[in-house]
Amino acid sequence: MVPLALFSFNVGVELGQLMFIAVVLVAIHLVQRVYELPRQAVVASAYVIGTTAAFWSIERLDSMFMERAWGDPKGTMKSEQRSDPHEGYDPW
Repeated sequence: MVPLALFSFNVGVELGQLMFIAVVLVAIHLVQRVYELPRQAVVASAYVIGTTAAFWSIERLDSMFMERAWGDPKGTMKSEQRSDPHEGYDPW
């Protein structure tokens, strides 16, 4: 029962993302019919999206692989020694 619920949840999330993208694309198309977007706006938006994606990727990699992210600033305590593996975790 859990796999079906998880699958259904994931499908719902993906459909929601696709619907959001469709709304944004329609909005962009309507704006372009009324007002011509300058090329610099398109290039700037691509850079903003790429920078945000790179930041999130680096942040996730840091939290996955850096021992400090789990509350041990010097990396001296092994995960088996911790009573709570999430103790002291602060992604910000």
